[in-house]
Amino acid sequence: MAKTWNITLEREELGKGNEETLTFFDSMEIIGKANLNRRYIDGLKWNLKNKSHYKTIHKVKNVESSAGEKPAINTVGIILASVANEDMKSGFLFIKIAEGRYEIIALWPDDFARVCKAKKEIYGKMLVSIVQNPAIFSEVAIAIP
Repeated sequence: MAKTWNITLEREELGKGNEETLTFFDSMEIIGKANLNRRYIDGLKWNLKNKSHYKTIHKVKNVESSAGEKPAINTVGIILASVANEDMKSGFLFIKIAEGRYEIIALWPDDFARVCKAKKEIYGKMLVSIVQNPAIFSEVAIAIP
């Protein structure tokens, strides 16, 4: 069975006490090792400040893998994106590994993970689009460590 990561979130729009748990699929078996750099994170932050459909995930309550791994909450980042006019969602779970360096550790949902496994270039194109083509998304929710 593939390794999974369960992420429990509390979003501002859900209201206090309302939680959402998402299951991400470990990326090592799907795309291998993938890194994000400070420039990419700076692009996300710019879109958060300047694009009204880019929202902050205010609280990551818990992160745990099916293997029992529990990274520190303050090292965990999440990107959840919905493509406008399509029923297509994508998500990335990443951790801060050093100052200005991040590593993607899991993908969401299952459909997106399967597409990325079949065509590894898809995840990279989606990541680039999230920063460089914000107009193609109806909503992007982000937590940055």
